[in-house]
Amino acid sequence: MVKINDIEYPIVFIKSEDAVTARCLTLPVVTQGETREDAEQMIAEAIQLHLECMEEIEQPDVANFSFGFVDVPVKLKNNQKLVPS
Repeated sequence: MVKINDIEYPIVFIKSEDAVTARCLTLPVVTQGETREDAEQMIAEAIQLHLECMEEIEQPDVANFSFGFVDVPVKLKNNQKLVPS
């Protein structure tokens, strides 16, 4: 989670061989850094910039949006089902 202006934004970190990608689950913001700490700092800055841009173009306040999770069954090629854990 990254907290900006008293709002917490859930973040997913994905590590690859040479970088860590950070993706915000509630805003269209993605960035990366060399380490998780770098990625966390970068995503916080990217979220802040995104929110400032939304304010400048008079987009709705993101605090008024909500999100949820939905289980989606996926059928694999070999007819096995992928069940979310």
